[in-house]
Amino acid sequence: MARPRVRRLELQALCHATEAPEKVREALLNLLPEELRGRANVEETIMKGHYGNPIRLLRIILAENDAERTLKWLFSKMSRDDLRLLELSLERRMDKGGHLYLRLDKQDAYMGRVRITGGGDVVRLAASIRGKPIEAIRRLASIEQ
Repeated sequence: MARPRVRRLELQALCHATEAPEKVREALLNLLPEELRGRANVEETIMKGHYGNPIRLLRIILAENDAERTLKWLFSKMSRDDLRLLELSLERRMDKGGHLYLRLDKQDAYMGRVRITGGGDVVRLAASIRGKPIEAIRRLASIEQ
């Protein structure tokens, strides 16, 4: 079996004092294939905002096969328009170290949908890709070149 192209995938979201932590946790878990949801470890860090308000950082970190399976699954759940947006902006969403960065709509994630957004209330995705990252992403997302 070939070595996975995705080394690591991280999903993280902020949970503000006005949000229910269990709903933000559910939004994160909804961004995983169903078979991974039951065993995913959701890390939680409690911080303070600028005015002393509590803010929770919720994070899921996946490695190797789970990371690649999740990224491919996320791409399969995106609309044609989002895949086109990804294709057009892929080089701007990558750094020189082979990391892909996406912002996914947190409310859509809670509702079980996957949508790229530029907004502020987001789930941040960071994926570390080995080899030729742009080619790997295009293959995983089934984006024809």
